[in-house]
Amino acid sequence: MMTVWVIDDDADLLTMIKEALTYQGWSVETFSSLEAAHLAYEMRRRRPDVVLADWSIPGGPPLSLVHLMSDVPMIVMSGDPAVEQQLPDHVRWLSKPFRLAHIYDVIAGTVFKPG
Repeated sequence: MMTVWVIDDDADLLTMIKEALTYQGWSVETFSSLEAAHLAYEMRRRRPDVVLADWSIPGGPPLSLVHLMSDVPMIVMSGDPAVEQQLPDHVRWLSKPFRLAHIYDVIAGTVFKPG
């Protein structure tokens, strides 16, 4: 089962994404701060299959997480298109607002890249 970590300080958005991805059969862990995600990664020594993180998360932007979890595919969400230019090449950008169908495609395309 694929594990997705979602990091956002918007509780309603976390709930919506978790319910939608769980419905797809994915295991989802949510974090409302960057620090909580850092701690979970360091304590569990377990890597998620993909991380979906809000750019404007408290303690962010999530670039420190990008470096800590460099072997984990990462998607950064933001309503500001300028953010995309600030991301490393291996990090995907997801424009807010988004449709749930699009988030499935972005996650699947990030994790199951051909090649």
